[in-house]
Amino acid sequence: MLERYREHDEVVLWFEHDLFDQTLLIYLLQWLAARERGAVSINLVCIDSFPGVHPFKGLGQLSTKQTASLYGSWKEVRLNNFGLHGRRGRLMRVVTLKLWFSC
Repeated sequence: MLERYREHDEVVLWFEHDLFDQTLLIYLLQWLAARERGAVSINLVCIDSFPGVHPFKGLGQLSTKQTASLYGSWKEVRLNNFGLHGRRGRLMRVVTLKLWFSC
């Protein structure tokens, strides 16, 4: 299914801040960066709080209505920023991702 992402105009990634999700996100962004994406827009939901949810720990706390209210609030991921190769490139992508996606 992942290979078919180019069949869509837009892909929106929803990941939590925990280590497991962040590891998957880094892997997925590296995978996408290694492929020709054409006109597909790659986006990421990136929030660190939500009105009325205290303390905010993650997207899993939100109701269906609250989650739906996030529609369109995502940020575009510019994959060409991750075009480095090799071991140093992988390390740089991790560092860049930390800086790039800090909300």
